[in-house]
Amino acid sequence: MKVGGQIRRAQVPFDVKHTNVFSSNHPLITLIIRLEHYTLLHADPQAVLTSVRIKFWPLSGRNVVTKVTRNCISFKVKPVIVNPIYHGRFTIFKN
Repeated sequence: MKVGGQIRRAQVPFDVKHTNVFSSNHPLITLIIRLEHYTLLHADPQAVLTSVRIKFWPLSGRNVVTKVTRNCISFKVKPVIVNPIYHGRFTIFKN
């Protein structure tokens, strides 16, 4: 909902000037956010929201994107940190 002011004189396409507004509980916006999350290789919510807002404007966008990204499997999997083996821990004997 970008209206008035300098928007008429902006040198950007019509789609950028007048983005599509979606309700936060619309099923299409959930699919769009999920697709963008996968396209951006499981990016964080801020990056996904920035990318989605180029063409679409979800109402309560931050909440919707956070909900979708937290339901992603890659977010639920916690990486296991393995302690590296240092060369100083072991004594190497040479014959």
